[in-house]
Amino acid sequence: MRDTILIIVFSVLVYLGFATIFGNSGLMGSYGSIFAIYNHAYFGYISFVYLLVLIYPLYLVYKDFSFNFRRAELSVAVFLSFFSLLLAQSMLIENEYRGKFAGDFVDFLSPFIGIFGVWIFWFIITSLSVIIFADKSTQEIASTMLKYSKSLLSPKDEKEKKEEI
Repeated sequence: MRDTILIIVFSVLVYLGFATIFGNSGLMGSYGSIFAIYNHAYFGYISFVYLLVLIYPLYLVYKDFSFNFRRAELSVAVFLSFFSLLLAQSMLIENEYRGKFAGDFVDFLSPFIGIFGVWIFWFIITSLSVIIFADKSTQEIASTMLKYSKSLLSPKDEKEKKEEI
């Protein structure tokens, strides 16, 4: 039964993904064309990839069907990351591929907190999803980034660059 559900969901995701890409070409039929129009209107440029990207989590769920607290955390983090991408798209793009979901959200919030406040909100959501994905505290992430930036700017590298010149 689980194999059957996987095959059906996989097929539907592939069909809808290709229908979004080739929507108005007549290749996918009337349903695919209508789905592509609404998918582009509501999700913008992200609509071209998100359905095909969902195939990977589908495979992971098929491989390990158990549900625990960590998997629930990761599901929330994936949702936050997706919403963060939609928000960034709607703040950066002003054409028909802006996306209705996040575009309306930005249009609603911007009179109250301003566009800078919406960018801060985006930063908070993105940071939260990264912290959940990394499963580390903010202090651990900051110290790792600090060590990495120090290694990039180490004096050895500067000496080697001067010798090359």
